[in-house]
Amino acid sequence: MDNLFTTIRHRIYDLRHNRKEAIRLLRRDVKFAWQRLTRGWDDSETWNLDTRLSEMILPRLKRFKEIARTYPMDLSPNEWQTILDKMILAHEWHAAGCEDRDVSAEHYEKVEEGMMLFSKYYGDLWW
Repeated sequence: MDNLFTTIRHRIYDLRHNRKEAIRLLRRDVKFAWQRLTRGWDDSETWNLDTRLSEMILPRLKRFKEIARTYPMDLSPNEWQTILDKMILAHEWHAAGCEDRDVSAEHYEKVEEGMMLFSKYYGDLWW
């Protein structure tokens, strides 16, 4: 609700200072509101899709790690926990929007490894 009021305040300010831009943004806000009502999400959620998806996956992956009772047949329970940690690290990095930041090559390799493991074991994320 606070977000709605903040948006309205910004649009009122824009109307006073730049009507053309305010009208464009108001149309976009209405369009996005309609999309959220009709499909549950709006086009803005596709702007940084990797970040948005990691924001949704991360808390679920952390909870999965806490409650999972099974693990892939080719792994031990400890190996599975280590792999889940690597997946979580990768999604934490993406959810924070760190793609634009300078990071060490070693850290970036860990993130890439976590994403590859997520892809490899995607079908094993059930308990």
